[in-house]
Amino acid sequence: EKIHEGVSEKIREIESVYTTKIESAKKEGGAVIRPAKPVKMLRMLEPEIEENFTPGEKKRKGDAHVLEEQKLRYKVRMEKKGARKEIRKDTAFLAAQKAAELRAKDADRRQKTKDLLNSLANQEGDYQKLQRKKKKKF
Repeated sequence: EKIHEGVSEKIREIESVYTTKIESAKKEGGAVIRPAKPVKMLRMLEPEIEENFTPGEKKRKGDAHVLEEQKLRYKVRMEKKGARKEIRKDTAFLAAQKAAELRAKDADRRQKTKDLLNSLANQEGDYQKLQRKKKKKF
């Protein structure tokens, strides 16, 4: 309507080109499919075979000074670990000893209290007996 004739003609041309392309794409087939990526093969490694293999022995490569330092660090770490274990064991033993002493003191205290209460009960019984005898006399 208010668009220039040349512009409207261009729009119609572009529209017709796109409609023909869309129709031809519909005739050709379905959805666009992404091509599959090639599958990478796993790297297969050949095992390294040692002629003088002894099981349980560590392989140590490098400078002798560094190896010695590593060995000493390992020994220090193991000693610390052993010392911590000993300290835990000693602490547990001391705690058990202290608990046993407390249990013995408590048992002793309970026994003394029980003996004292029994003694008081006997005294009370004797006193009541005397009171009854006095009442019978009068």
